[in-house]
Amino acid sequence: MKRIFGDSNRRNLTPSQDLQRAQQQNNTTNNEHYPITLPPLTDDLYAYLVDPLSKQDFERAMRIAGVKNLSELLQLTDTYKRTLLIFAGMSGNTELIKILLSSASNPDALASMKDANGMTALMHAIKRRKPEPIKALLDNVKNPEQLIFMTNDKNKAALRLAIEQNFISDLYGDYEIIIHHHTEMLEQENKYQAELIKTLFSYVSDKNALIRGQSVDSREMLNYALRFDNAELLKIFLDSVDNPEELLTMQDSEGKNLLMYAASQGKAKSIEVILRSVKNPEAFVMMKDAEDRTALMLAISHNHLESIKAILSNVGNADQLAFMKNKDHYNALMLAAVCGDYYTITTLLDHVKNPIELIYSSMHDGTTALMLAAKDDYLDNSEDNVITAILERAKKVRDPNYRFSPTYSKGKNSYIPLNLDSLIFMKNSKGMNAFMAAIKNGIPQAILPFLILATDKLGLFDKNNNDQKNVLDFIDEKLCNELISELGSKKISMELQDIDGVLSLLKNHRASYSRMN
Repeated sequence: MKRIFGDSNRRNLTPSQDLQRAQQQNNTTNNEHYPITLPPLTDDLYAYLVDPLSKQDFERAMRIAGVKNLSELLQLTDTYKRTLLIFAGMSGNTELIKILLSSASNPDALASMKDANGMTALMHAIKRRKPEPIKALLDNVKNPEQLIFMTNDKNKAALRLAIEQNFISDLYGDYEIIIHHHTEMLEQENKYQAELIKTLFSYVSDKNALIRGQSVDSREMLNYALRFDNAELLKIFLDSVDNPEELLTMQDSEGKNLLMYAASQGKAKSIEVILRSVKNPEAFVMMKDAEDRTALMLAISHNHLESIKAILSNVGNADQLAFMKNKDHYNALMLAAVCGDYYTITTLLDHVKNPIELIYSSMHDGTTALMLAAKDDYLDNSEDNVITAILERAKKVRDPNYRFSPTYSKGKNSYIPLNLDSLIFMKNSKGMNAFMAAIKNGIPQAILPFLILATDKLGLFDKNNNDQKNVLDFIDEKLCNELISELGSKKISMELQDIDGVLSLLKNHRASYSRMN
């Protein structure tokens, strides 16, 4: 009788005469109660058995293995307790899996057998990252869902192994190495993983209960999807629940929702999936954690440029979101000025509609993002730091009579012209402007961007603070020498013809120190 194969039937192999005789022998032997010593299933023996088993020549297979019946053949194990079915799962031999399961009197029991590490054939098949052997195993047992949720010695079920497993991660370890140097491999691996989970999920009766059964502080399945920014896998999970928005807006003990975790971990693709899965993304992105931080603020704090882009590009209230403040009263730009870099600032300003209004916004004491940036003690250069980023954008204002709109300038004088010099000369409640803050900071990297980009360079030194201290009063001899040296080199490299006046002023100031000494 010719064996008939089908992809969708659970028991899709019609028993042959050889198999019927083998099963009869099996039934006879089962009635005898005595211990049976079976030969070990070595790698070589498995290799010899593949051909006769694939041809359904069970009598030949039993002769090669040196066993009396089919039951003994199916129970053969190696030193690691791996059966023929486990070997077939390990090698991804789809047809052999079908034959072995269809040959067993109890296919569920055979599929449930574990090796020395508690791993079933299904668990080993998952490591192959191919859906066909998995389907063969699950299609040919009566209770596939039970097989999916069986656990190994580490208490991990097949489904969890599939979610956690990532070949690239095992190979290279660190996520940053993977994302920067193996992007294409990671994307391909993510596709494999998503297809695996999709296959396993198709056998789960209540996917909604499975995902929602996790505590909000663990969110294991969703967090694993985030780990490698597997947007396809995340979408599979979210499509499987009745109300994804309710799940996404849930906050853990730190007040964080899934979007916040995606933002802080730099998972831009996942962010897009999350924002498209809620009905009101504008309200969603304005949620805050226990520290009064939005997802945008978390992305900025970690300098994740793609996350910043993903958030601001997928909501209609980008400006409103950027003007929200944390517990320190910092808006997005102020936060970027404190803990970001040049590219964080430029990315943020490139993705809001009114970047100038954001630049000119201030705290209750008049402190602007530029002032905060000028106080930064960790600026490592003067050409592409946060101060330069803000000044370059402020200098792009074409209309010197540009005015604040009333939307974001509550309580401010709406008639202040928005141009570079007016930004620099804005004072806080202590009478300190941004350039004074940079001078008081005392590092050239904070001062040079002002001297290079300001329109009225000499005017920078004419301003006083509330204590009537002139800018020059904050410049000691050491700083004066550093600025003269730096400006001299900048004048040559950047052809700054209008810097001579500043150099002359600083040299005269240095001379005053010499006279004092």
